[in-house]
Amino acid sequence: MSKNDRCDDLRGFIAYLKEHSKREYLKIGDPLKGDWQLAAINQTLVSKMRMPVIEFTNVENTNMPVVQNVCASLSRIAKSKGWTVPELEERLAHAYDNLIKPEVNNDGPIRENISQGSEVDLSQLPAIRYTDTETNSYLSAAHVVAKDPVSGSLNISFHRLMVCGKNRLALYATPAGHLDRIHQHNTANGVDTPIAAFIGAHPLWSLGALAAGGLALDEMEVIGGLCESALPVVKGLHDEQLLIPANAEIVLEGNLSSEELTPEGPYGEAFGYVSGVQDRPVFTVQSLSHRSDPLFQDIVPSQLEHLTMTGVAVQVYLQKSLLAQFNCVEKVFLPTAMTVYVAVNAGIRDASAHDIMSSILREQRFVKSVVLFDDSVDISNAKQTQNAISMQVQAHRDILTMPDQIGNELDPSEIDGKTTKWGVDASSYGKYPTAPVKNQLPRDLEDTLDINAIINRALGQ
Repeated sequence: MSKNDRCDDLRGFIAYLKEHSKREYLKIGDPLKGDWQLAAINQTLVSKMRMPVIEFTNVENTNMPVVQNVCASLSRIAKSKGWTVPELEERLAHAYDNLIKPEVNNDGPIRENISQGSEVDLSQLPAIRYTDTETNSYLSAAHVVAKDPVSGSLNISFHRLMVCGKNRLALYATPAGHLDRIHQHNTANGVDTPIAAFIGAHPLWSLGALAAGGLALDEMEVIGGLCESALPVVKGLHDEQLLIPANAEIVLEGNLSSEELTPEGPYGEAFGYVSGVQDRPVFTVQSLSHRSDPLFQDIVPSQLEHLTMTGVAVQVYLQKSLLAQFNCVEKVFLPTAMTVYVAVNAGIRDASAHDIMSSILREQRFVKSVVLFDDSVDISNAKQTQNAISMQVQAHRDILTMPDQIGNELDPSEIDGKTTKWGVDASSYGKYPTAPVKNQLPRDLEDTLDINAIINRALGQ
């Protein structure tokens, strides 16, 4: 298998793990129910610090195996391409500037089995629930393709879909997100929004689909740039302007209604809280296509896979955009949901700390808090970051608050869809005539003293 072939599809990625990284793949053949049991096993493995790709082959009421944790580890995704994690992040950033258009084919594996009209029956898909709050089953790993009527670009984004009928789904689109803006534009013009929701993707497709940027950015082209080759696609059955990965496992095609709404929820959200019931637009499925013996990809909300996928996309985009805006920015890190740490070089003064923080908070909807640190602080080290917050922050001077910002509905503390964002300047950036001197040993000490040898002798090694 060549390195480029490893981008072909989800099956190729799993085959690579089975052959070259067996500890990263777990096959479970015990009979299980989609209601909560799969999520419980996944959660138990995570608690034991195990995050393999799991393939459940015997799920009640479906012939489709269910695959979880596909994107839970950046390390194994990178390894499947012969890269390191930093190389993966670098190539994702590089893909923004090296877009490759998809390759349109007349046919592909995704069209091996097609049901249309009255033949469509969503009950053949695995019926999965994740918490004791959900009253309906969900599709959680659907990549939704829509065309922006303004720029003409194709947009790919992740959206949860609640099954509410034989051929009907309720779709949650993040308010003011790309799909929501496309749908609102079409609704204002009195037309439905043609969409295609594909399930079962190579993890690099998912990382490319999560690329941050404007609506004019075509994620199909980002995927091509990341995979270093054009993504093979087929045209939509109901709207030929929509393109679908030819090697995806399953695709649902139809219209997102401009008029019809239906109650959706409750749902166990990515950040660990349950969302309530709200009216959402109805996605009427006009065709269901799938490969022979399809794999059903699933993402367990609030587990590591969900946070890994979104975190790396935001982190790479922020790193790229901030480096372009501010010479002082050295590194970006996302320690947890909705929080960004930024390392700055205190010796380069091209913007104020408040300018840097407010820029991030204004531009990134899913970022609620920002903390600045000196570049001498390892921003992935909790002890070092907490020490900097304790030692460098005076609240009256170093804390920025931005009330009345648009929220994202995943934060239970929001009030009427609005949130207060904040930034903390825990750096020495612009605060002192000279930076405070930190305790440190002589730099040449290791040249005259073999510390490891002394310790090993004392331990009898």
